[in-house]
Amino acid sequence: MGEDNLIIDTVETKNAADPDLCKLIAQARIAFDMLAEAKAANLDDLSEQIGLHRNTLSRILPLAFLAPRIVEDILAGKQPPELTTKALKALSPLPACWKKQQQILATSA
Repeated sequence: MGEDNLIIDTVETKNAADPDLCKLIAQARIAFDMLAEAKAANLDDLSEQIGLHRNTLSRILPLAFLAPRIVEDILAGKQPPELTTKALKALSPLPACWKKQQQILATSA
């Protein structure tokens, strides 16, 4: 009788999107949209509505203005390994210039 071998198919997940980064960007966009559409009167109201602490909202709201290329890289899983949720939340202030954002976050230009 022959040996039974277990073969495990390894799938490379090198370019898998980081769900935490994707969620962070989505939260920032949702929060900004709610404020822009007057669905929340202020950060306290917004905090209550979406269940995030006011300080967290203050840190993530600027991320609604990330350069489109940075967002594309994150959604495609092509961001540098150093670009984490912690790194994005700590980025202060977020430059308005998209090119500067890309330089700071070392994403593709």
